[in-house]
Amino acid sequence: MLAATGFDADLLLQTLELTDGLDMPDQSRARLHKAIGAVLSESNPASALNHLNHALQLDPRCGVKKDKQQLERRLRNDSR
Repeated sequence: MLAATGFDADLLLQTLELTDGLDMPDQSRARLHKAIGAVLSESNPASALNHLNHALQLDPRCGVKKDKQQLERRLRNDSR
């Protein structure tokens, strides 16, 4: 699954909010969404999945496909 990072989710979300609407390469924004997804994967898996989906839309080669599949599987199993 996603590796736990030493970043604070609030700091990453604030960074996303501050850069919203600014010119930023899609690959960089995808990496930000990927990092947010990694941080939120345990505490808020639904939100994490949303960020991973957004990262995949921005950059299909950003490396979240397997993580996204694992998180989707976990959410399906948790809902049973």
